[in-house]
Amino acid sequence: MKREEYNACVSAALSGKRFSGPERKKEFCIAAKECSGKASSRADAEQMCALSASQPKEPKGRKRRASTGGGGMELVLITTTGCKPCSVAKQYLQERIDKGEIRVVDVQKDNWAADLCAKNHIVSVPKLLVIDSEGNPFSEVQVTDTEEMI
Repeated sequence: MKREEYNACVSAALSGKRFSGPERKKEFCIAAKECSGKASSRADAEQMCALSASQPKEPKGRKRRASTGGGGMELVLITTTGCKPCSVAKQYLQERIDKGEIRVVDVQKDNWAADLCAKNHIVSVPKLLVIDSEGNPFSEVQVTDTEEMI
């Protein structure tokens, strides 16, 4: 059955009738089963709808846009080659880096890191950033003190 025919069939089954919310949901289910051909009669459609109502579906997980190699938020330590404070920051955070809790990127070797710094006007490193699911900095975590030391 074509989509237009199916829509017309379901609309005809529901039009002009006043249903409460639960009644409308039930009538829509019955009409959908009859109009799609899944049920050969109204009684079959009612039985199918009653069965599906008694077995609720698992909620679907939210789809996330993969951008930085993960789903949700992630911690990213931005460093550069030959940077003493960056080396100290990596040593300080090594345990979390080893556990995979923090991803380390080098702006001289990683195009994504360089683009992130340019786009967000990051001019000094090290920076520990919380990156959201779309690859944008959500927050910065203080790693250094006022004298740029860990």
